[in-house]
Amino acid sequence: MKYKKFFFLCLILISFTFKGVLANENCSDNNIINSYKNYKIKNLSIDILDQRKWHKNLYRAILEEDRVFLKKKYKKRFKAKLILYYSAKQKCELNAMVRLHGDESQHYVKSPPSLSVKIKDGNLNNFTDFILFRPDSKGADDEIFTSTLAKYLGFISPDTFYVNVSFNGKIFKYLLQERAAKELIESFKMREGPLLEGDERHVYDEKIDQKEIFKMAKGLVRMDNSNWAIKSKSNLDISLNILENLNYVYQDHLINLNNNSTKYFYNFDLIKNISDESLEKLEMYHVFLYSIKGVHGLVYHNRKFYFDYINNIIHPIFYDTDSRILTFKKKANFKLKKELILEKDLSDRVNELLYLIDNISIDIFRKELEIKGLKISEEKILKTFLRIKNNLNIISNLEIKNNLAKQNKRLFETVGDLKHINIGFYNKKTKILEYCDLYLNSCEKEMLSSKNLKKLVEQRLRTKNNVDIVFVSNDKVEYKKNTLKGINSIENKYSKVRLDDFNVYFKNALIEKNLEEKVLKIKAQSPNDIVVISGKKVEDWKIYYNGFYPTKTFLYPFGFTGCLNILAKEISIKEIKVSNANCEDAVNFIRTTGDVKNLQIDNSFSDGIDADFSNINFKNIIINKSLNDCADFSYGNYSIENINVKNCGDKGVSVGEASNVNIQNLKAYNSNIGVASKDSSNVNLKSADFFEVESCISIYNKKNEFNSASLKMQNNLYCKNKLYVQKGSVLNLEK
Repeated sequence: MKYKKFFFLCLILISFTFKGVLANENCSDNNIINSYKNYKIKNLSIDILDQRKWHKNLYRAILEEDRVFLKKKYKKRFKAKLILYYSAKQKCELNAMVRLHGDESQHYVKSPPSLSVKIKDGNLNNFTDFILFRPDSKGADDEIFTSTLAKYLGFISPDTFYVNVSFNGKIFKYLLQERAAKELIESFKMREGPLLEGDERHVYDEKIDQKEIFKMAKGLVRMDNSNWAIKSKSNLDISLNILENLNYVYQDHLINLNNNSTKYFYNFDLIKNISDESLEKLEMYHVFLYSIKGVHGLVYHNRKFYFDYINNIIHPIFYDTDSRILTFKKKANFKLKKELILEKDLSDRVNELLYLIDNISIDIFRKELEIKGLKISEEKILKTFLRIKNNLNIISNLEIKNNLAKQNKRLFETVGDLKHINIGFYNKKTKILEYCDLYLNSCEKEMLSSKNLKKLVEQRLRTKNNVDIVFVSNDKVEYKKNTLKGINSIENKYSKVRLDDFNVYFKNALIEKNLEEKVLKIKAQSPNDIVVISGKKVEDWKIYYNGFYPTKTFLYPFGFTGCLNILAKEISIKEIKVSNANCEDAVNFIRTTGDVKNLQIDNSFSDGIDADFSNINFKNIIINKSLNDCADFSYGNYSIENINVKNCGDKGVSVGEASNVNIQNLKAYNSNIGVASKDSSNVNLKSADFFEVESCISIYNKKNEFNSASLKMQNNLYCKNKLYVQKGSVLNLEK
């Protein structure tokens, strides 16, 4: 044992030699990073600041006796300097936190280890949290190929590409993969919401005999972005609601798994109770992973999900499939066995995937793979697509045998008498957590602080006696009945009116409609009377909303921020008028495309207009008296012919989150800032008049995941001393 330790210590010291860190550079300089998601990174360098402690931690992890998985105590983070190289002369130095990544020894026994990296003061390709995999630990070519294909097929899939990394002075080729986080979700044009994953706390259970670890499956679902959950009461309600629903599905699945009734399939009837769209997404993902022989990603504790609370849809996130569909040469390794059994007929999903694959541009797909470091011929792509399509055809002809009847048992009464686990029930009204033994014989209650609420949704809360608490439900009575309550959403809690090709959801508001004139009038009856318009298309309508103002009791019902929320896929609206809006946004456009002829907003408690993930052409906008920003544009492309903003508490026009905005004519009165362009955004301002503003123009970088911004306008004498341009951002003044 002594010689073994000496050998590994020498190996570590030989493999990692310290390299000095270069001087700091401007990391948001437009000359270095000039667009959103541009893949300009050439290579990077990581230097751990405390080399001695890093190697000591790695050394102990490698020599751990009875090493089945990497224990939590070895996953501590270390401060590091991260340098991004964009060319031979352009680089950017950032601060980062780095730890060992992976559960199995293949990730860290050999040099270099797989690494988890969090950037503290900047971004890499517009994300701040990523993993560097040893290429041999991940099937790297396959991972780039399949993750890119997943994106083309409509699944949420992380950026994945090759990068050369100088780690502690030695250069290695790593596979870099973005983590499933806020930045990933927003890059797919959706708002941050609950990010969920299999809870491995009781999969790789450090509190039981290592030989017993995999005998009985008992790991449920946890929330990965718990900070979002505790931001507001609405966020917490959404988070706890989806957690209890997915945990119900998981408990049913794990009972079947422990009885050898299934390996990967959930009871899809339970998913359907959440929403039809969730069922479709999960079935499609199931078929796709079968077709690429990536079923490792279907193992319950490897799964990741995003809950789109706006549309009530659970999205699977592509992760950890371990597919080798591209590189395996023997047919037996990449072809599905015809003896497999499916628990449900999924031939409709097979046909959808076949159609999507057939409509992929091979040339565009190949070029994206090349940008990511995978050079591959069109012939090889077509050959791999054919493998996948052949597997899809096999899936459509597999025998169907469903043994997945809903279980009447409760999971934790079937896993043995585990003293180190309690199950928890959180009452949202009283803010009291009740936690009990697995048989509900002995229970205690505790009022939870925000800190412990965060731990609860993370599935990391413990009792004073160090017993793990697993959150299962908001309602102990319902848990005893073993029933699923379902998702709380506007669809099942609000009234609905169908008009043409769209729906109007409302609670107490008075709705008046004139079908012949296409006029919709809405009168709020309480501070939280929001209205949601969704569907295929809103065409040639006039919409008027009169709110309930002033008050400060807006509660963000179901996570919506607008008094009037427009989610229709297409819009061609004649007129929108909103007055006395009590909400965060008077009008909120979300993921819509089209045009609005006239938009007028008077007297808003916070923002006037907020447009997210949209592409909209506005002819005339008039906004008066918004206590925060009069107009806010994010994650999209917007053109405005005429805009007049008055009495704005902060900004007249705010443009952020990688948006492009063209304004023909602007008049801004009595505002703190006339126009702000920030966070990888570009504004083209043709004609502008400013009156009584503290600053005409402000151009800067605010959020770590974005870079500098730019603005183009005609020279304006009034604004001579009222221009703020952060170093690295760009202002183009035309004469």
